[in-house]
Amino acid sequence: AWWEIDATSPEQETGGARGLFCGGEAPSKDNVIQFVNISTTGDAVDFGDTASSTSGQSAFSSRTKGFIVTGFVGPSPTNYSNAIEFVTIASQGNAQDFGDAAVGIGQRASCASSTRGLMLSGLFGSQQQNNIDSLSMSSSGNAVDFGDIISKSNGGTALASPTRGIMGGGYESPANAFTNRLQYVTITTFGNSAEFGDLTRTTRYANTGANAVRGIFAGGGNPSAQDTIDFITMATLGNASDFGNLDQTASDMHQGAASRTRAVFAGGSHPSPSYTRLDSIRYVQIASTGNSIDFGNLAAGRITTAGISNGHGGLG
Repeated sequence: AWWEIDATSPEQETGGARGLFCGGEAPSKDNVIQFVNISTTGDAVDFGDTASSTSGQSAFSSRTKGFIVTGFVGPSPTNYSNAIEFVTIASQGNAQDFGDAAVGIGQRASCASSTRGLMLSGLFGSQQQNNIDSLSMSSSGNAVDFGDIISKSNGGTALASPTRGIMGGGYESPANAFTNRLQYVTITTFGNSAEFGDLTRTTRYANTGANAVRGIFAGGGNPSAQDTIDFITMATLGNASDFGNLDQTASDMHQGAASRTRAVFAGGSHPSPSYTRLDSIRYVQIASTGNSIDFGNLAAGRITTAGISNGHGGLG
C-alpha cells in the first residue's frame, strides 16, 4: 500500500495545527512570539521575536507563513510602524522583513485566505480609519489598497472562511459609539465591505477564531469587559447567535488561533478587583456550543497579543 501526503498539512509539519501569539503589552510593548499545539493543552512555549516591540499589531497566516503587521511602536498619536514581518510557522525563530503596509495604522482587524491577507480599519493620529489593505502572502512585497469598510472604526476583529473575510464590532465614527456591526468582503475580489448582520452585543477588542464553516467572537468590552461568546455561519448572511461564555470577562484582546476543531484565545484584561493583564489561554470546540475550557498560560499576562495558526478557517 502507498499514501500521498499533502506537504502543506499542518499535522505533518508540526504534529498538529500550531497557534502563535505575537507581541502585545506585558505591561510594556514587547516583541515576544509564543506558540502552542492547538490539539493538546499546556503552557505556551517561546517561538522567537519580532524585530520591533509593538502593541495593537495585526497578524494573519497562510499554511506555512505567519505575518505580523504594523502596530504601535511608541506613544500615540502617530508613532506607528508600517513594517510587515513573517515567520515560518513549522519552525521556530525570529521574524524576518517581508514588505510594508501602505501606512502604519494600529488596532487593525485582520484575516486571510490561503493566498491573501487583509488588514481592515484601525487607528491613526487618534482618528478611526476605513482602509482595507491586501497582501499576497506567496512572495515578498508591499500591501496594496483593497477597498473600504462601511464606517471608520478601530478595535474591530476579524476572521475568515476560504472565500469571505468578516469583521465584527469596533468603535465607529462619526457616531463615536461601540458597534455590533458584522461586515464582510469577498477575499478574492477587491472592493468595499457589505453588511453581514449583527453580533448579539456591541463590543470591541474581542477575540476571534474560525474553521471553514463557523466563526466565533469571544469577550471584548463596551467599555466594561464581557464574557459573551457569539458565533456565525459564514456562508450565509445573518445575525450572530449565543455560543456560551468565557470563564471570566476579558477585553483588550485581538485575534485568536484556530484549527479545524478548536478556537484558542490568549491574554486580554480583566477589570476586577483591579485592572489585570491576563496570562490565561482558553479554548472552545468550534462545532459545538458551550463555555470556554482552560488550555494553559502565556509566559506573562499581556493585552493585544495577535494570534495566527496554520489551521484556521480561511485555509479550508
